[in-house]
Amino acid sequence: MEITASDQGRIGLGGFLLEHMELALPLQSLREVLPCQKLSPLPCPNPAVIGGIDVRGVVIPVLDLRTVLGKAANELPHPCVIIMVHRGHVLGLICSGVSGVFEVPQDELHLIENTEKDSALFQGAVIRKDTAAMVGLISPDALFSLPMVPRTQDPEPQRSAPLDSNDTHSLDDEDRQPVMLMRCAGVAMCIDTAVVAATLMAPSIRPSALAMGHCKGVIEHAGMEVPAVDLKGFLGLGKGKEDELGQAFVMNTPQGAVALLISEVIDVVPTRKSAYLSVPPFASPHPRLFHFTLPSDALPSELMQRLHGSPTQYLLLDGEALRREDEIRSLASAVRQPGSDHALHGQATQAFVAGADDIANRHGGQPVLTFMVGGENAVPMGQVQEILPCPADISKYETNTALLGMMTNRGRSIPVLCLSELMGLPRPEITSLTSVLVVNASDVLLGFAVPTLKSIASAQGEKALQLGSGTQASGLQAALQRRRLIQMGAGQDKRLLPLLDLAAIAAAVTQEHLGCQLA
Repeated sequence: MEITASDQGRIGLGGFLLEHMELALPLQSLREVLPCQKLSPLPCPNPAVIGGIDVRGVVIPVLDLRTVLGKAANELPHPCVIIMVHRGHVLGLICSGVSGVFEVPQDELHLIENTEKDSALFQGAVIRKDTAAMVGLISPDALFSLPMVPRTQDPEPQRSAPLDSNDTHSLDDEDRQPVMLMRCAGVAMCIDTAVVAATLMAPSIRPSALAMGHCKGVIEHAGMEVPAVDLKGFLGLGKGKEDELGQAFVMNTPQGAVALLISEVIDVVPTRKSAYLSVPPFASPHPRLFHFTLPSDALPSELMQRLHGSPTQYLLLDGEALRREDEIRSLASAVRQPGSDHALHGQATQAFVAGADDIANRHGGQPVLTFMVGGENAVPMGQVQEILPCPADISKYETNTALLGMMTNRGRSIPVLCLSELMGLPRPEITSLTSVLVVNASDVLLGFAVPTLKSIASAQGEKALQLGSGTQASGLQAALQRRRLIQMGAGQDKRLLPLLDLAAIAAAVTQEHLGCQLA
């Protein structure tokens, strides 16, 4: 396998996933990644050739490496096809997704010697610095030397040029940067491939307690449930519609992974940093995330010919700055195991707390969490210790009380009460949207189940709200009636909401032994 290193002794690789295997090919062998359309049968005796894919009128054979390696070829949930090129021919590889472009020092590439180097599929391994994953290196020579595998002549040989075929000057590593071009509804953007851990062609978004604001739910990826964020909305460029968010890319942070919802991945291309154009700070709702644009005339000419009606420029999203955003980091810390009954390490609360703190810092006022119980209500964020999904298999009690039962979280048993019943409303059904607000009452943890979380925001003012008939209530009833009105929003969105004192309610519950005495 021919591996080309830069003048600084670094090797570019393109990573991809095949079920639980992390693999990579030399960057110069990768052409593009496409959603796996319906494959056409091919008269080929090699069982690893699973069909052909139509790429702009050219049929390209598609290979399943699992068959070559003698592994079971289970159905992939959202397969894609990597189009690779080698010595003037192209071939497709089925995969679960891509894991981004990365570089490794040449001396950290551990190659395996083989006397039949052209037939040795597995050529070595490398440890990725960004994910600490061990990645198996696949030999393009070996792939194209497999017996009875048809090869298609490269219909676009000009695309093998490192940049524009008309650009003959040599680029140094400081000027070269590969980016992923993408479309986010009507906005054309690009991002440094170094921060892209994987691309998801048809992500399935599941309901979650995290689904509020720009977070639409969770996506299962690499054995975890990661938050799915509407990137266009997060960037302040307008809310993305559901039918416009058909793909996603996964970004790793020190706290965990986040999936950014977009419309489509267009291509991965090398660019020249010297071609970027500066963006004035006033021209972007998030100046710290957009410093440059990539003009279309700096892209390879063959790509421009392929992308009819391409925009004149792509907003260059600063991936490293995006990683440092408080809301992104906080959501990333809430990654869960699929099907788990509680947020991993109880970190879900941090996403809401950090988001509320960010809003309060920018707008002033008291950060509050709003939720639906009858109508929209609010609670001060400082009173909520954790926010957890309500487990469907909660240990239910059949008592004539508001006590739903018990749930376990990180080695603790937490009594869960139905806040709707406490407030005199019918008990709602527990669904995937039901959340438990955990409150500490004198070192005793109590959970209050609410049907739906609404938002985090900043309350601008308070005034007393009188409930009841005017008779003097005490204990729990007094705590339930001790509400104040807070002002939310501004202008046409201005509204008043009741602010509940959950800390006082929890204290009253523990004092009155609610589970035994409440009728």
